[in-house]
Amino acid sequence: MSDPTARCRDRGATREIPVDGTRQCPECGSVDVVLHDFDEAAAHEFVVLKARDDPPEPEPVVTCKAWGVKLQESASAPVEGRQPCPNCGSLERHFALMLEGKVSVKSSLDLKAKGVGRGKPLMEVKEGDSLSISRGRWMRVLQIVDRRNNRYRKVVTDPETGEVLRDVDEPLTDHTGRGDARRKP
Repeated sequence: MSDPTARCRDRGATREIPVDGTRQCPECGSVDVVLHDFDEAAAHEFVVLKARDDPPEPEPVVTCKAWGVKLQESASAPVEGRQPCPNCGSLERHFALMLEGKVSVKSSLDLKAKGVGRGKPLMEVKEGDSLSISRGRWMRVLQIVDRRNNRYRKVVTDPETGEVLRDVDEPLTDHTGRGDARRKP
């Protein structure tokens, strides 16, 4: 992919889209922008977003294959353009590129207990991570629907702050208007 650029749809002027999301052409003030992530887009529509504080792309480390000595040489240098290793004179190289990333794992567990010959489960338990669409981040949820003892319990906690966002403990027959308890048309 080529270097990140952005173009005004009205004038085609090259501009940068800041991290804060401002999308205004410096030449005409237009905010008419279409986002694409491929090089073949039309010039007036080609936009690639890149954060200003993104770390620079890592450079490969070039070493002599035989001695392991680090060499000041471009990884893309053709064999004909390489200088011999100062220790052994070899033109064979080893290229190493260190990449790193961050991975987080989310999990949840759903349980249902049913009686023989019954329709709905006697008890349902859901516990774990749940993505909150309204907040745009992961929350911790514990939900218990106990039909045998007529109880509904739900606790939603923000794992970052520990704040309890929702805490409901009521008779199941009183629990209406939310989730599966909404009236069906």
